[in-house]
Amino acid sequence: MSIFFPEDEGREVPNVDNQPILRTEIIAGAAGPTGSQGPAGPAGVGVVTGGLTGQVLAKKTNADYDTEWVTGGGGGSAIWGGIAGTLSNQTDLQTVLDAKAPSSGISPSAISGTAVMTTDSRMSDSRTPTGAASGDLGGTYPAPSVVKLQGFSVATATPITGQSLGWTGSEWSAVTPLSVVSWGAITGTLSNQTDLQSALDAKALKITAITAGTGLTGGGDLSASRTISMLADVPADSLNFNTAATETNAIGKMFWNTTEGAPQVGLAGGNVQLQMGSMLVAYVRNAEATTLNKGEVVYLFGATGNRASVKRASNVADSSSSKTIGLVAESIGENQNGFIITQGVLDGLSLGSPYVEGDSIYLDTTPGAFTRVKPTQPDHIVFIGVVERANAGNGQLYIRPQNGFELEELHDVLITSPQNNQTILWNSATTLWVNSTLTIGTISGLSADLATRVASVTSGITGSTQLTNMMQITAAGYSAITSPAANTLYIIVG
Repeated sequence: MSIFFPEDEGREVPNVDNQPILRTEIIAGAAGPTGSQGPAGPAGVGVVTGGLTGQVLAKKTNADYDTEWVTGGGGGSAIWGGIAGTLSNQTDLQTVLDAKAPSSGISPSAISGTAVMTTDSRMSDSRTPTGAASGDLGGTYPAPSVVKLQGFSVATATPITGQSLGWTGSEWSAVTPLSVVSWGAITGTLSNQTDLQSALDAKALKITAITAGTGLTGGGDLSASRTISMLADVPADSLNFNTAATETNAIGKMFWNTTEGAPQVGLAGGNVQLQMGSMLVAYVRNAEATTLNKGEVVYLFGATGNRASVKRASNVADSSSSKTIGLVAESIGENQNGFIITQGVLDGLSLGSPYVEGDSIYLDTTPGAFTRVKPTQPDHIVFIGVVERANAGNGQLYIRPQNGFELEELHDVLITSPQNNQTILWNSATTLWVNSTLTIGTISGLSADLATRVASVTSGITGSTQLTNMMQITAAGYSAITSPAANTLYIIVG
């Protein structure tokens, strides 16, 4: 067979080193028929069965196909180099781990601002602190004592049963509560103590709002044990009363009196209600030997025990009328203190007939009494007030005493030992009106004037005709003058 290439066709093939050159010609023909399938080979090793969700396939040994399912973390990890050895002796991995965190721990002295895992016993053993305590603690460790709370001293006195910790104004100390109040059983849950809330609402003022500049609103009772204080830098601008409230009188209780149109407060003793702004009262001592009754008129008598004293007034003398001050507002026992009204309304009086509304009331002659009849001299006139309501059981007076004056009480009148038939004359030397007895000598110029007038009259009597027109008056009567006497004043009547 000769091998040749088409382009060499017809050429002789030379011998090279006496070796013939094989010339091959490949001619492609049609594909032959497909042969039959050969027998199946043996099954391969494949993937080990089993495994759980999340496990991965890992080499057990270096042998081919020796794998197993293991639990491993997803994601990448640090590359520490090849791992040699068996699973129980991963020497290369152990070496890398030892270099990063020695199993024997790191000495605390070798730590510089880095937190590490260590087996040092001081990290797990309990240790007792030592040294002096400070701050709110005093003494030394391991047994310090609490000597302050938030920087404020705590008293060292031993508390007793029932006391609680409270602030005394200078230190925290054991204090005894003012009172213990029993409110009964507490019902409801911790977030809704209905019985306790009801008890609190009934016993203490329930403030619903305190707003600077607008006031305080709420309801309840302010007793002596509960006080509302406004801070110095948040003063109260006003106090508003409920003008529609219906209240009962009580000592120390203040509310709006709709009838009188003013705030009212109950005074000591519980018998007098002060209407502020329309009523004046005085707290005085009874200097009488008997009880002063409500409605009696009194005058200032003196003072006892740093308090003004009073007695029943009467208009029969200046001493018992000129210092009339007001009416008794409540019964005041002998040598006891009580209230009188010096101006304002007093009710609960017996002002039946003949009193009528608008009557003027005056001090009477009977000590302590008043009358609607204006007194006349010599009784002293002292105005007491007017009747506002004429009623036998609940009469009402508006009181405003106005004392009358004696002539001698005027500032430019001087009365000294007055005598019968004296009059008041002006004394220019003392610039006062003084009491004087009238004589010709006391009336300047009267004597000379009378002498001139008598001479003029007598000189004009010259004839009997004129004498018939002159009359003389004597103790026995009057008659015509027939023989005029010397130095005698005659009166011409016709």
